Amino acid sequence: MKRALFFLFVLFFSKNLLGIANEKSIRFAIFGDCHLQDITSEDETVLSKIIKDINLQQSIDFAVCTGDIVGYPSSVDEKKYNEAIDKYLKITTNLKVPLYTIPGNHDLEGNEKTKRIFVEKIGQLYFSAEKNNFLLIFLNSEDLTESQMAWLKKLLGKKSRKKVVFMHKPLLVFSPDDGFSIDFNKSIYLRRLFEKSGIIAVLSGHAHFFYKTQIGSLTQVISGGAGGKLAPAPENGRSAYHYCIIEVDTKGNLTVNPVFIDSGKE
Repeated sequence: MKRALFFLFVLFFSKNLLGIANEKSIRFAIFGDCHLQDITSEDETVLSKIIKDINLQQSIDFAVCTGDIVGYPSSVDEKKYNEAIDKYLKITTNLKVPLYTIPGNHDLEGNEKTKRIFVEKIGQLYFSAEKNNFLLIFLNSEDLTESQMAWLKKLLGKKSRKKVVFMHKPLLVFSPDDGFSIDFNKSIYLRRLFEKSGIIAVLSGHAHFFYKTQIGSLTQVISGGAGGKLAPAPENGRSAYHYCIIEVDTKGNLTVNPVFIDSGKE
């Protein structure tokens, strides 16, 4: 009997040690708002420099583009949209780590045709992935449908794993009417859902600057400096071309390091 109890104790202890040993931090790059066109532009130069710079970083697990690949208004023709998407794929094919891409408002604002092109060439509009002991959740902030919310709530209902959310539009930047964030009512709903579900951070783009802030228990990072025209940043933010290196350790602690890029423009 003692021998059996000892065996069970050793087995339990070994499994727990193995579980701890298997837990690893994640280290990744995020960038957003490339605003590419069918013609050569500064946006293209900035994105190319960002991709080259990410490749020089050590121990990067993956990279995320938070949307607005294209910089066209909704009236743009399908040919130009296609060429801008193809340019994004050509530039990012040089990336040495896996790349996840979510849509922004410019990527989906055209019509069902542009949405179809995005899905065919880039991928699904919302999805999830796993890395180490982390659950990565990629949302389509441009169309927070009931079906997407049902999918999200089911996903967040799963126990254990630490969770990080990526979406194009931030939860909140300045105020409910700042124009940079998602709809205020949806922002409140998602914030409560995220806090209840133990989300570590919400990582976004859309606003063309770097900004990190705390919203309740959530860390929010905005990285919108991958080529689009820069916007004035809030206090403690920075209006500059950039991407971010983010590390989340096994305890859920988040480290954010913006990497600023010289566009070469005088």
